[in-house]
Amino acid sequence: MFYAVTNGQFKRIWNLCAILILICLNQAECEELTAKVDLSSAENMALRNELTHVEEERKKLASSNGLLREQLRNQLGESALAEIDKMSSTKTESHFIQTESKEHFQVASKLSNSNSSQRNEQREVEVHETTGKTHLALEANAHSDTLAVG
Repeated sequence: MFYAVTNGQFKRIWNLCAILILICLNQAECEELTAKVDLSSAENMALRNELTHVEEERKKLASSNGLLREQLRNQLGESALAEIDKMSSTKTESHFIQTESKEHFQVASKLSNSNSSQRNEQREVEVHETTGKTHLALEANAHSDTLAVG
């Protein structure tokens, strides 16, 4: 069964359909973003927990190091401990700095690479979605304008 529809009525119906489609797309986009926020929050919490664990371990090692230094001081004397510190500091510091910076660089690099690749993928998706929405709206307007003129 067909109904007679004027060009003005068709234009309004077409525009309403385009608006409903955009609303659905926006709702889906909001749901995706909510899921990403939840995932990022969970990752953030895991990283904070790991940071807390590493900080606790560092404090334990610093305490243990202090006890060992005190034992060395008692057994060898202050001057011998100062000499040991002087000899080992150059080796330890350079090794520690190199090792620490490499580890931090690797961790930072992994985080940066994964975040940048995720951001790039997200940007591509957003560009395609925005382009698609724009084309949809333009097509709807062009189609309704054609009908109104024709």
